[in-house]
Amino acid sequence: MFNISNPTSLVDFVYMWYITSMPKQELFPHKQLLALDAELKQAIDDFRYRERFPTEAAAIRELIRRGLGSPTKPKPTKKKP
Repeated sequence: MFNISNPTSLVDFVYMWYITSMPKQELFPHKQLLALDAELKQAIDDFRYRERFPTEAAAIRELIRRGLGSPTKPKPTKKKP
């Protein structure tokens, strides 16, 4: 915490409070809920693990981009010796 006799620490405290209380910009501000049948869910999971996506949401975003024909970022590939 801060010591009232030390104004520098008070300034540091207020600055840290200000920085941490600022709203953060979301990377994906629009949320979408959708229902899937078991077959489609399995297909998404298979794609996710085959392509090594870290999350299901990332895999679904990539599938949507591909379906819409948007350019995608190439995934790094491991070189075989």
